[in-house]
Amino acid sequence: MEERRLMLAFALSFAVLLGFRMWTNSRYPQQAAPTPSPAAKTDGHGPAPVAATVPSPKVPAIASSPTPVAQAPVISGDERRVELATPGAEIAFTSKGGRLLSWKLLEFKDSRGKSLEVHPGGNPTPGPLDLVTGRPDVDSRLRDALYRVSEVGQGPEKTTRFEFSDGTLEATKQIQPIKGGRAFRIDASVRQNGQTLPTRLYWGPGFGQPTDEEKALNGYLHPQLVEVDSTKELRLQPKALAEPRNVNATYVGVETKYFAAVFTREDRSEVQATAAATRDKDPAVELIVPLPIVLTVGAKEYDRLKELDLGVEKVVPVGSWLGPIVVPLTRALRAVEARVGNYGVAIILLTMAIALTLSPLRHYAILSSAKMAKVAPQIRAVQERYKRLSLTDPKRQQMSQEISDVYQKNGIDMVRQTAAGCLPTLLTMPFLFAFYRMLDISVALKGAPFLWIPDLSLKDPLFITPLLSGLSMIAMQRLMPAPAVDPAQQRMMLLMPIIFSGMFAWAPAGLNLYWFVSNLCAMVQQALAMYFAPHLFPRVRESA
Repeated sequence: MEERRLMLAFALSFAVLLGFRMWTNSRYPQQAAPTPSPAAKTDGHGPAPVAATVPSPKVPAIASSPTPVAQAPVISGDERRVELATPGAEIAFTSKGGRLLSWKLLEFKDSRGKSLEVHPGGNPTPGPLDLVTGRPDVDSRLRDALYRVSEVGQGPEKTTRFEFSDGTLEATKQIQPIKGGRAFRIDASVRQNGQTLPTRLYWGPGFGQPTDEEKALNGYLHPQLVEVDSTKELRLQPKALAEPRNVNATYVGVETKYFAAVFTREDRSEVQATAAATRDKDPAVELIVPLPIVLTVGAKEYDRLKELDLGVEKVVPVGSWLGPIVVPLTRALRAVEARVGNYGVAIILLTMAIALTLSPLRHYAILSSAKMAKVAPQIRAVQERYKRLSLTDPKRQQMSQEISDVYQKNGIDMVRQTAAGCLPTLLTMPFLFAFYRMLDISVALKGAPFLWIPDLSLKDPLFITPLLSGLSMIAMQRLMPAPAVDPAQQRMMLLMPIIFSGMFAWAPAGLNLYWFVSNLCAMVQQALAMYFAPHLFPRVRESA
């Protein structure tokens, strides 16, 4: 009986709360978004921005409109295709909704040999460059409406203008190529019953149409969010955007490894955008940005983007420390390719040139390592005699003195030897890392063939280059002096080439080619050092 009374009390309480909620909603309906005053100040980018943010393009909610105000309808006619040609791209819209149909980058080819497509494919709603007001009914009408298309101005930077009105809802969207057609100024406005609605621009889902080969590549990343300002640079995968993210940055965009769509202001002022992740099987980033805005779509090529003078070259991940080396190396790779006509040959020649430049430093490192390996057996013998001592035993000082005597007897100054061994290696590492980074981010390798490899930016289809890299590492180990390590560590070092070959099997073929040629250069230098200083390599001489 008590349980039944308790359940009845809960039911009555719930009914009272529900009735009260319905009653308050009927008495105090949600107000419509405020209309900016005509005299309101702007920041030089058009209408003053509305404070409310759109949490997600798929979950907007704004109140109903006021009493309809009659507007003169715009007669648009039948649906037609609208094409916009620039030096590096072919862009196509439809007059139905003013929607983007295709954005092809003419300089780059996909796996089928066709121009690379930026549009994600299909008919996503919303899709790239769709207008977002925060009202689902309005957004749907804007996507289905037939627009009148006109061109404003003359020359290559003339504006393509889309206009629509049905008497209660009117909209305009205009796209103007700037910077020689390599960037686009986009603006739009939407009014319903005479009221200006907060209008923003959508990009997504994701970027382009990645192939299965690209997705299988080691280290493949889904199209991700990138945001940069004067103090930080942030890149987020879709899985990190479980909740919509408010972005305030100098520029914001959606990027893949080699390409990006970047939004910025012409005056470098802050972009306030909203980013979220789709819930599809293949996750992607979707972005909502304010208007007016400047859009740059294309390859992440540092020099080309820097010429735009918009600051978007920062989207290229050259690195803050390695950047001063990576950028010149990229230019050198292009210059060599321009002469030899193949990026595979250019990688080989540039790798050999870098190895030759760094050969004096490497030579000192090789000799230092050989001297240390020569006395390694004597050092191990001393350590064996004292291995049972604790770290605090006073006799440890005697062991240190004996080791010092071994070095002195063999004419080795530990301070100079350490400097001769470590400093050259430390000086060469930034160049090696920079070369690796350059090949990893260079869009020039996209679609570049070499012998049996159809695309140096993808994995070697026959796995020949990773196999050669592993074999060259084994050969290099056999040439090097025996390290001062125990047999277990030596066996582990022998396994390293196998481990690296497995790791690099699905890496871009261009990287594997560089790694193989770099190992060959190291082997040649090691062999020359052994030839000119045979007294430092007794192990190799005896085995021979």
